[in-house]
Amino acid sequence: MNWVAFALATGFFQATKDFFNKKALLYQAPVNVVAFITRIAALVVFIPAFLWEGTPEITPTFWKVAAIAIALKFLNVWGLIAALRYGEMSVVLPLMSFTPLFMIITSPWILQEWVSLKGTIGIVAIVVGAYVLNGHRFKKGWIEPLKGLLYNKGARLMLGVAFLTSITSNLDKIGVRASSPVFWSMITNTAVALLFLVGLLYKKEWKALPRKSLPPLFWSGVFNALTLIFQMYTLLWTLAAYTIALKRTSALWAVFYGTIFLKEPYAFYRWIGTMLMVIGVFFIAF
Repeated sequence: MNWVAFALATGFFQATKDFFNKKALLYQAPVNVVAFITRIAALVVFIPAFLWEGTPEITPTFWKVAAIAIALKFLNVWGLIAALRYGEMSVVLPLMSFTPLFMIITSPWILQEWVSLKGTIGIVAIVVGAYVLNGHRFKKGWIEPLKGLLYNKGARLMLGVAFLTSITSNLDKIGVRASSPVFWSMITNTAVALLFLVGLLYKKEWKALPRKSLPPLFWSGVFNALTLIFQMYTLLWTLAAYTIALKRTSALWAVFYGTIFLKEPYAFYRWIGTMLMVIGVFFIAF
C-alpha cells in the first residue's frame, strides 16, 4: 500500500502549497506572478532530485504528450490560482474533488483504465462531500448549494480546473512512463513557468509584486515540487483515477487551513463535507 501513503502525502503537499498561494494573494500578488515564482522556486527541490535520480531513457512519446500537457497545465495553473483569488480556500479547493468523477470518463478514453464498483462508490462519496460544503444554503432549498457553486466565480473556475486535471493527470501517467517521475515533473513545470514569464515580460506585472508575498511564494514552490514528485510516483503504482482521488484528501487540509488560519466561515458544513470525502477515500484505498 505504498501508493496510498504517497497519494495521501500528495494531498497534504497540495493543500499546503495552495495555502501559501492564498497567503501571497492576500498580499495582492498578481496571479501570473504567483504562478511564475512558485514554478521557478520548485527548482530548489527538482534540481537535487534530478541529480539524484539521473537522466532517464526518454521515448518518442514523451515530447508529443509533453506538448499537449504543458499547454493544458498552463491553463490549469492560471485557473487554480485565479480561483483562490476570487473564492474562499475552504470552498474552492475541495471542488477539485470532482476530478476523479470526470476521470471515470477520461481515464478509459485516454489510458483504457476502468474504475471498480467500490472505487466508483468512493468517488461518488467524494463528490457528495463537495456538495455539502455549501450546506449553509440548505435552508433555501436542496438545489441552493449547487447554485452557490455556480454563482461563485472562484468555484466556477475551480470546476473548470477539475475537468482539465482529469485530462492532464492521465497525460502525466503517459509522460512518466515515457521518462521518469522527477524528469517529467521538472520539464513540464519549468515549461509552464517559461510561458508565464512571456506574459510577465509583456504586461510587466512583476512591478506590482509586494515583497511580503515572496516568503509564502517560495514555500509554495517547494511544496509544489513535492506534490508533483509524489503524485508521479503514485501514478506508476496504481490507476490514475485512484491516485487523484486520494490526492483530493487535500480538501481536509484546505478546510483546516481555511477555517483555522484564515478564519473562513461555515466551518461545520465544510468539515462534514470533507469527512464524506474521507469515507470515499477509504472505499478507494481499501
